[in-house]
Amino acid sequence: MKIVYLLGAALLVGAGSASANDKIDARGQQLLDMYKTSALTPETAHGFIAVPASRSSEALVDVLVQTTDAAVIDSLEACGYAVEYISPRFSIVCMPVDGIENLAQSNSVSKLSFGHSVAPAMDIARGKSSVNTLHSGLTLPQRYRGTGVLVGMFDTGFDPSHINFLSADGSQNRLKFYARYSGSSTTPTVYTDDATRTAPTDNRNETHGTHVAGIMGGAYNGAGSYPGGKNTSTVNLYGVAPDAELAISAGDLYNNSILAGVRRIINYAKQVDKPVVINLSLGGNDGPHDGSDAFSLALDDLGKEAIICVAAGNEGGDYIHAGKTFTATDKELKTLLNGNKLNAGMIDVWSSNGDEIKVSIITVKANSGEITSKITSENNRTVTCGNGEGADHSIFRNAYNGTITLTAKKVDNRYNVSVGASSDVSAVNGSDVVLGIMIEGAEGVRVDAYGNGNRDIRFATVVPNGYDRPDNNGSINSMGCGSNIITVGSYSTRAQWQTLTGGRTYSTGGGDGNLSTFSSWGELVDGRKLPHICAPGTGINSSVSGPFMAANYDDNSYMLVASAQEGETTHYWACMNGTSMATPYVTGTVALWLQADPTLDVAKVRRIMMETAKKDDFVTDDIAWGAGKLDATKGIKQVIEETGAVDGITVAGSDIMVNVNGKSLDIFAAGAASVSALLYTPSGMLAASSSADGENLVLEAPSAGMYVLSVKAGAAVKTMKLVVK
Repeated sequence: MKIVYLLGAALLVGAGSASANDKIDARGQQLLDMYKTSALTPETAHGFIAVPASRSSEALVDVLVQTTDAAVIDSLEACGYAVEYISPRFSIVCMPVDGIENLAQSNSVSKLSFGHSVAPAMDIARGKSSVNTLHSGLTLPQRYRGTGVLVGMFDTGFDPSHINFLSADGSQNRLKFYARYSGSSTTPTVYTDDATRTAPTDNRNETHGTHVAGIMGGAYNGAGSYPGGKNTSTVNLYGVAPDAELAISAGDLYNNSILAGVRRIINYAKQVDKPVVINLSLGGNDGPHDGSDAFSLALDDLGKEAIICVAAGNEGGDYIHAGKTFTATDKELKTLLNGNKLNAGMIDVWSSNGDEIKVSIITVKANSGEITSKITSENNRTVTCGNGEGADHSIFRNAYNGTITLTAKKVDNRYNVSVGASSDVSAVNGSDVVLGIMIEGAEGVRVDAYGNGNRDIRFATVVPNGYDRPDNNGSINSMGCGSNIITVGSYSTRAQWQTLTGGRTYSTGGGDGNLSTFSSWGELVDGRKLPHICAPGTGINSSVSGPFMAANYDDNSYMLVASAQEGETTHYWACMNGTSMATPYVTGTVALWLQADPTLDVAKVRRIMMETAKKDDFVTDDIAWGAGKLDATKGIKQVIEETGAVDGITVAGSDIMVNVNGKSLDIFAAGAASVSALLYTPSGMLAASSSADGENLVLEAPSAGMYVLSVKAGAAVKTMKLVVK
């Protein structure tokens, strides 16, 4: 195979100083071991194996490669393997499965990750967090609707033809870039400009992406049928940034495709020289939940080039987490699985340090709590329950259908045990025992076990004496644990909603102003508390996919709240709940702030968002709520104040003054013999320059917007941000 030759010739220089085994996490090693024994099924793989049509004779996988030497990636590409650049230290390589462990032997390779599948996690809402004030311009220098800003996302079920993605008057297509992904491939079909409007949906059996995009950037505010509104002839369900342009990546939700899709949106934003904010209403529950996994690190790299908002997750009430810190007298955690079963998927167990922990699958007499069998993980090995010798394996085989595997190893500075099920594991008829998990470790070690919320893997809340109950402090989406993103929780702004068909009224299940019962949260092992902020996410009305409704109308018509006609086409809006809805609300708000200051970065946005958050009587927990409720107007006022622009005048020190008069910048440097000035766009492109003898200079900006001005007066150089209106 080409990969073997490549590794021998180019990549193994200096091999031996680091263990190749340490570069692949327990879940990845589990998948590899299952592949070798032919036990890897499509359900188990969750996108692990990708077989492009052009190379169907090989078993290929998209590998996220972290490297300290770009020559490694160049060599792989030279051998014919498809490579997607993510950041200077990360690339995605589509390569043969059989070559992965050889690649891990390279000293230039720090980490390998195969990725996995994740899940998709406005009328009243706009008023509750003061977005309507920004749109109207009341108490502000101007109206803020996202003009000059790009909003992007990766999602599934996106309908590019929905009328919500035109301008408010329907005259212009605001969807300028659409990358459509298929399967686990990281290479999309790309549509731009007018071609986007007639492009196909990525998934006609999903509508999540259409709803999310409508919240952050829908614009339709015209005629239609809207029984839940005051004016039944107007559909006023437009989004938070209705004048922003849209750049969308959509397809099946695999980690590597998501990274590739975000990368392409950022590249497009650079091409058109616009500030960009990107929405990820997606997530999962496996991983270390500390930002150290390859996906989180790669997303942090991308967050240096765009502001990225991630959903906190919808498992806040599902008891998917069990954890504790061991003491001298309590060195084990025992709990039972909800429903006495393990759905196809995994439980991910992590310790707070690199010392080995033991994780066991146990069978338990429900009434007494007596353990009848115990099958325990082994370091750097994959153990399959029921496949070994002895009474414990025999008891498991007789009591349960299906198999469970445990793969244990040290990953970075923590110890990880992946507990995986290739298919649903359930009790056989007549079994008198229930299924549980036991974790054992040393004093002072914290352990966290995360069930897969997307697969409804939860822990039992009713347990025998001596067993541990689960909690929700750990339900946070693992995708939201990076250090260079904004993580968003949800609260309720609507108690009920009325249907378009039949006019029936439904309850949202959340009281007005309360934290949404599903909103995920958690205090991480490094002490950070997530989410950062909460936004409206319960009972949110937004656009839904036309192809989805055409294929699934009968089963989903109850969701509909509005419709509008465009020729012979009927467009729909529907009500949905989730942190998936709260996150684009924040994404759209960031777009409004970027209109005021295109130079904002994620750290500044997050700080201002948290400093200006509303804390009312409902905000009672600083973990579940984060800083509190998003206040879009208070935040933008602080953004404007921090740009340094006040009534069109910007002062840099006492010796240089700039008077902004329309597009003219009147620069005065007291006592200077000569003055020169350079005007840059937020992305660093030179927009204008001029110089003159004496202490006065006039420089013309090419258009309205935010700029960075650098003025040189003699030996002194002053740099400032300013707004041209």
